[in-house]
Amino acid sequence: MPRIADDGTTPAQAYARPFTLEPEQPYVAVIVTGLGLNADRTTKAIEDLPLNISLGLSPYADNLPKTLARARQMGHEVFLQLPMEPDDFPLSDPGPRALMTSLPEGENLVRLEWLLARFPGYVGVVGHLGSKFANLDSSIRPVIDFLDKTGLMYIDGSNTGMVSLAAQLAANAEEANAIVDFNIDTVPSRRAIDAQLSALTNKAKTDGFAIGLAQSYPVTIQRLRNWAQRLERQGVKLAPVSALASKQVKPQSPQEAAAAQRMNETTENAKKGSSSPNADATEETIEGN
Repeated sequence: MPRIADDGTTPAQAYARPFTLEPEQPYVAVIVTGLGLNADRTTKAIEDLPLNISLGLSPYADNLPKTLARARQMGHEVFLQLPMEPDDFPLSDPGPRALMTSLPEGENLVRLEWLLARFPGYVGVVGHLGSKFANLDSSIRPVIDFLDKTGLMYIDGSNTGMVSLAAQLAANAEEANAIVDFNIDTVPSRRAIDAQLSALTNKAKTDGFAIGLAQSYPVTIQRLRNWAQRLERQGVKLAPVSALASKQVKPQSPQEAAAAQRMNETTENAKKGSSSPNADATEETIEGN
C-alpha cells in the first residue's frame, strides 16, 4: 500500500518525474491509460512516447510490477487507473473490482485497497470512467479521504474539462489533483486525434496549461510522437501531469465546503426518496387527505 513517509514525503512527490515549470511558459500534459493489458501496445508506449508523457496502468493487467519498473527505468512517471462506475453502466463496464455507487462504503474501501496494492511506485490514480461515482457525495467522499491519507495524486478523467465533485474534494483536502480537459482519442482516427491535440495546445496557449488523456492505440502513439516533436515551435512545452498538479481547481472555503456537502446530501436523500417503492403510495395518501 502507498503511504506517506516518516519525513512527510508523499508518493505524489517521491515518484513524480522531476520537472521545473518556467514562469509565463504555457504547458500541456498528457496521460496515456489502459497500459498493461496489451503487451505490444504497452511496450510501444513505454519506449516510443516522450518521457514527459505520463502513463496509466490498468489494475487488471498481469505483471504490473515488471511493467512499472520498465516504465520508470525509461523515465516515465506512472499512475494507477482507478475504475469507477459511469453514468451509462452497464453499457460501459469498469470491470469486476470497480468502485460502485450500489455498494456500501466498506465494500468500496476494500476494493480500493485491493486496487492500490496492485503494484508499488506510482504517483497517484487516474479515474477511469466514473462519471456517476465521482459525483455522488456519499460514495466518493470516503475514497478521496482515503487517497488523501496515502499521499497520492488524484486525476479526474470522468467529466472532460469539468470539475467533478471528486476533484473538488481533493482540492479542498489540499491533495495533489488535476482534471482532464480533453479526451484525445475518443474517435481513434488520425484526423480526430490531431484535432483534439490542436485544441489541447490552443487551450494551453490561452490558459497557461491543459491536460489530455488518451488510450494506447497505435495511431494515438504515432500522433502523440509527431505532435510532441512540433510542440515547442508553437511556444508550448510538454510537462508530466504531476508538474501541473493543483492548478485547475480552486479549493472551497470551509464554509463553502460545508454548504456544498449539505446540498449534496439533500439532493441524494431526495433522489432516494423519489426512487423508493413506497414513494407513489405516499404521494397518493397525501393527496387523498
